[in-house]
Amino acid sequence: MNAQHSGQCDLHIEGDVLEKESKHPIDFASIYIAEMNRSILADENGFYKIPDICAGDYTLYISHYDCLPDTIHMHFDKDIHIDILLKHKNHLLDAVEIKDKRKEEKLINNQNLLVEKDIDKNGGNNLGTLLKELPGVNTMSTGVGIAKPVITGMHSIRVVTLNDGIRLEGQQWGAEHAPEIDINTAGEVSVEKGADALQYSHEAIGGLVIIKPKSLINHAGYKGVVALNASSVNAKGGISLLLEGQFKKTPNWSWRIQSNTIRAGNTKTPSYYLKNTGLNENDFAIYTSYFRSKWKLNLSYKFYNLKLGIFAGSQIGNLSDLLIAYTSEEPLDKDGFRFKINAPKQNIEHHMANTDFTLVVSPLIKMNIKYGFQFNKRQEFDKVLGRSVKDPISEFYLYTNTADIDWSFKNKKATYKSNLGLNSTFQNNYVGGAYFIPAYNSQSIGLYTIHKVEKNKWVFQMGARGDLSLLQVNEIKNKSVHINHRWYGIAGNLGIAYHIDIHSTISMTLGSTWRAPHPVELYSSGVHHGTASIEIGNASLKNERAYLSSIDYTYEEGSRHHVIITLYNKYVTDYIYLQVKEKAQLTIRGAFPVFEYKQTNANFTGADMYYKIDLSKGFEVSQKISLLYVYNLKEKNYLPFIPPLQSESKLCYTLPLHKKIDDFKIGLIGTYVAKQNLTESYQELVESPKAYFLLGFESGLSINRKKQSEPIFIFFNIQNLLNTKYRDYMNRWRYFANEPGINFSLKIKIPFTLK
Repeated sequence: MNAQHSGQCDLHIEGDVLEKESKHPIDFASIYIAEMNRSILADENGFYKIPDICAGDYTLYISHYDCLPDTIHMHFDKDIHIDILLKHKNHLLDAVEIKDKRKEEKLINNQNLLVEKDIDKNGGNNLGTLLKELPGVNTMSTGVGIAKPVITGMHSIRVVTLNDGIRLEGQQWGAEHAPEIDINTAGEVSVEKGADALQYSHEAIGGLVIIKPKSLINHAGYKGVVALNASSVNAKGGISLLLEGQFKKTPNWSWRIQSNTIRAGNTKTPSYYLKNTGLNENDFAIYTSYFRSKWKLNLSYKFYNLKLGIFAGSQIGNLSDLLIAYTSEEPLDKDGFRFKINAPKQNIEHHMANTDFTLVVSPLIKMNIKYGFQFNKRQEFDKVLGRSVKDPISEFYLYTNTADIDWSFKNKKATYKSNLGLNSTFQNNYVGGAYFIPAYNSQSIGLYTIHKVEKNKWVFQMGARGDLSLLQVNEIKNKSVHINHRWYGIAGNLGIAYHIDIHSTISMTLGSTWRAPHPVELYSSGVHHGTASIEIGNASLKNERAYLSSIDYTYEEGSRHHVIITLYNKYVTDYIYLQVKEKAQLTIRGAFPVFEYKQTNANFTGADMYYKIDLSKGFEVSQKISLLYVYNLKEKNYLPFIPPLQSESKLCYTLPLHKKIDDFKIGLIGTYVAKQNLTESYQELVESPKAYFLLGFESGLSINRKKQSEPIFIFFNIQNLLNTKYRDYMNRWRYFANEPGINFSLKIKIPFTLK
């Protein structure tokens, strides 16, 4: 039968294929148009589009291997959006159970998730600050502008970050080298510690941070976002702009352009300003996607630029003043407020280009190929007698090429899924100026396989991978050398989850992985600029080998109760760490403490707990607690620079104000951080700071608008409400200064739609 139609044949049908009760997207459903003898597949997110259709009557037959088929009869004479609702064949559980089952898939991976609203609340902040929202994630900071995540007591090289599917490669070996990421580009941020982490790297001993961009628009039209943020403690102000769309004449092509600008001046503590602690950040990103029935191509480019002042009070001119600075209540070098950034300072620039191609071989088989190129430039400026402050004293240039391929398969009932793939990396590092790390080339290749089986209330997941890494060191202390290293190893992981009932799940993970020493750990020698210290490498370092185990329990009863308890242990042989030497050292750049790289066998034992209780009548209480012990098995003491006990309590109240205002909440937050009293005096430069308690306030609301599909979001918070004087153990500047004082912050997000 032929459709009866007029002469207009440039129309299209589009929409999403969803599970009927839960409204979750169904991937790769087949849609057949009888009158046109034409068939297409929805994409992995359930979205479909049928272009170039004439107006008339049509019959759509929809099928999916795990769902009951459906038929839709329709007439249309204009572009139309239709969501298709399918029912599971074996729909024995209600919508809540389906929802819980999806969460169970995440639980076996020990995954924690932050969504767009969490990211909006942290507009203007960095990735490390954002991740503090998750249980068990701490931060290591060097002042105000830099914070990097600490997961199960590990950071830097042991925490791998994936941005848009590509492993982020910058100079992330340092405590002050935060990930070069604009969090405004993220739509979802998660932390992964299970078998799926092996799909990307064997080096993620601490964990894997996965940043996924927001989904591109999937219909003709344009929309955008204007986001503003401001903070009082350093007069920080920022604006983020986003515009995306899809042209009517190119219905398979979507695009997005995004920019972000932040400027801040000196940070104020309760009693003084921190001299030269301003920052200036400028970011830009562009995404584009082209989709056909069986394949999809994503292209993206991201640019990150940060100019950062290094706290002047950490740069001490002589050994006597250095000792005085350690014990002084206030920095020796102070200033008032100013935006200008002087030496010492750093300029960081990061470019990332990404190509991502997905081919749907069949509804059960999918292939994904990624290629990424990254260029990272870091310039360090310092005050050195006889040298212009306009010229960098040290420069680092890192070029990285990555290529990945992944082949995934699942059975018709989706009770079995497997992945097989390959990761490869080619890297070149060039240095200039004062020596700190070597110039080197490195190559690595890894093969992995991951399998997951669901059986009744059980979920089993297993992963394994093998890696080969080659390192060629070309220059040490401005002298040409030819030093070759070769490392290889096997990593494996096993996860088991049991769904006790519709509310609770318990899971267990066992595994072992390894990490080769980084060139900075082997051959560093000199002043580590941002941390104001001298670090000395150890060329005899061996591979780290970690043995991991964890038990997770989750209970969730709708929005009323939510409990997560995680117990974990990591035994690491030949663990690499920095140990402080007894005497500081005087150089032409000033006086600095000295650290050297050593190895030991270490045992990490920790617990993370989170619970949230809805007390009804608008009140809600939540609690986060993290506890970690790291024992040095060789020297029979506890390792330094490990997060102490932390506890965060929150009481929120939802106010019913107006029908156009959603989620108007106010809350009080109490944070307690204990004194780290496990280390010995000879392991620390100065005694660890006292325990402290901080009080905070937050409020947020969403304002609905008639002519716009998305609401305006406003979030206001006050940090350190009591203006408490304190120093944080995980901040390398705690030797010289207090933490920031009271801080008022405001975030406003204004979405708009252009038809």
